[in-house]
Amino acid sequence: MKEKIIRHENIIKIIAYSLLTVAYCLLTYITVTHQIVQNSSDYGAHASIIFDTWNASGVRALFETISYPGWHLVLFALSLTGLSIPVSIGIATAIFNGLTAAIVFAAFDRHFKKYTLLLSIIAGCIVLFVTAIYLPSFNEFLYRGQGSPTIWHNPTYIAVKPAALLAILLSVSIIKKGKVKLFEGVALAIIIGFSIILKPTFFQVFFPSIVVFLIYHWIVNRDMQFIKNWFFIILPSLAFMLFQYFMLFGSSESESTIAFTFFWPWNETTPNVLISIILLLAFIIFVGIICRKEILSEKSAYVLPTIFLIVGLLEISFLTETGYRAYHGNMGWGYSLSAFIAWFFYLELFIRKAFIEKTLKAIFIAIGTSLIVLHAASGAYFYVYLLSFSGDVGMF
Repeated sequence: MKEKIIRHENIIKIIAYSLLTVAYCLLTYITVTHQIVQNSSDYGAHASIIFDTWNASGVRALFETISYPGWHLVLFALSLTGLSIPVSIGIATAIFNGLTAAIVFAAFDRHFKKYTLLLSIIAGCIVLFVTAIYLPSFNEFLYRGQGSPTIWHNPTYIAVKPAALLAILLSVSIIKKGKVKLFEGVALAIIIGFSIILKPTFFQVFFPSIVVFLIYHWIVNRDMQFIKNWFFIILPSLAFMLFQYFMLFGSSESESTIAFTFFWPWNETTPNVLISIILLLAFIIFVGIICRKEILSEKSAYVLPTIFLIVGLLEISFLTETGYRAYHGNMGWGYSLSAFIAWFFYLELFIRKAFIEKTLKAIFIAIGTSLIVLHAASGAYFYVYLLSFSGDVGMF
């Protein structure tokens, strides 16, 4: 009887999560096709890479033009079915956002499996829409200057999100166990390598983050074998990313490079960088303060996501591309992606401490819940805003 009840509950969960994932795919398709019509996104530029470059010069020229053609190849495959380019773009992007949604719901279900289905649904929907708190008096454009965990206008950012979340989840699992099993190590190496084909943004933040964590781990444990195993996991991806770097910046004909900066060009997109950081990370900062002991414990699930967020913030603050790529905002993608990862882990931590273990003070629960509502409401507004917007979404 008990097994029958469990089976029935699992069927309900699968149906609920599947419907929500399909709904998220549909919402993605709607906003993507709208942005294509309005020419207010990066989809047209990325689509032209695959169709113009490949048709004119072949596969080699494609990789010379863009070294991370994962989304582009999916788009090309869909276009071979006879679908129009706008429809193919919408479906290709929806597929990746659907994968992100499926992973988010599955991961929250694993965290909250002893509790209600509603808890996982609410947490998943929040993470999939959340953005910076919107203050019209500070910045008319919600995204510009703040960045966002939820980005609708860039196909390669959307494409790398599911691989990034999966890689962090698996990395955290390995860290908590304190050892690397062969299957997990190989799987993680493949996922990280695949993420680079989709967009190198994740690995360019993940690599320094894992290095910082391993230094910390060695100081505490002196476990050299654990560090060696991680070396073999990340080495192939590191070699591939260096290849991408030289493809993009190594040529004598290249007009761009990577340079150190001090909040430039970020400070040209916002009246105040510090306020923009607070607007994006208000909930994360709050949870980081009230749950700092659990976050900073050595085998905590939250250490790596926290380091990942700090590295992403440092990257956007002190690194920039030069030349014609300076205002592309490419150093901001890692910051937005790290905010997405942090939101997933910190929201799980807050919900668990506040509503399951019930160890937080009422005032902390009230403040945290209020911040969640502000972030989530801003995210919902951002989606609606894009459906009525016809200009350039902007940088960061």
